Amino acid sequence: MDREVSELVVLQLIHTLISNKNEELVKNGGGINMIGNNLRISLVKLTNEIQNNLLINELTNLRRQDGLVNGNGKLGINDILTIVKSLFPEYRTTLNDGQLSLHGLEMHDIEKLLVSKYDRFKRTQTDQIRAMEDEIFKNGIKTTATQPQSQSHTHPGKSGAVGIGTTTTSHGAHSIDPKREKLLKLYRDTVLNKLESKTGNFQKLFKSPNNMIIKNEIDYEDIKNETPGSVHELQLILQRSITNGVMRGAIGTDEWKLARQVQLELDDTVQFMRRALE
Repeated sequence: MDREVSELVVLQLIHTLISNKNEELVKNGGGINMIGNNLRISLVKLTNEIQNNLLINELTNLRRQDGLVNGNGKLGINDILTIVKSLFPEYRTTLNDGQLSLHGLEMHDIEKLLVSKYDRFKRTQTDQIRAMEDEIFKNGIKTTATQPQSQSHTHPGKSGAVGIGTTTTSHGAHSIDPKREKLLKLYRDTVLNKLESKTGNFQKLFKSPNNMIIKNEIDYEDIKNETPGSVHELQLILQRSITNGVMRGAIGTDEWKLARQVQLELDDTVQFMRRALE
């Protein structure tokens, strides 16, 4: 894992384990898991949590597939000790009988550092995503649908949505084999019908777009009427529509909940279509 991600993982799990232990102690009439002025945590338990956490393993697997990590990519005990010492250079850390003690450290120090690390990581990732988005809008994403004898162009629709990596003619229409185009239209219509037949929530995502937040809104009619350049392009456009819905509303609002529900419906629809195609 990247160093920033590794630090966040270790820091978050330290906070979680100490908080959980403290809740148990409070129930039994005690308090924070401390000896003197030292926070304590089991190094073995911390290592097991990191190495066996499903979310962390999934993240590591994805980054290994992308060639971003080598080997199993998991953090070992020595890695964790090194990270802990780098996270708290002003505090003395000791290891005795498997118990990692953080001398003079308090819970609010961990929480403050965790928020700071997360905000910095979020800003970095946001900047990278923004740069990638600008590149996509500028050059598009090349797919297998692009034919070598024609040039690939992005073509904003009336909503500003981008036709991604599709081969276009001088009139802006998809220059693809008629049989392939027919199959793609059939796939598009089937996916939309399946998605809309569940709850009708998908169309509700387009009822009240907020252009103050989303850079380029996707129009529902464009999705419904334009032929996608590939199966993956259609899934990308649908996913982007849901992502826009998630970003429009604050966490916990009705609009945010609607978008999250549509995400589950899309995942189910995609799995259904994969099984059908197989």
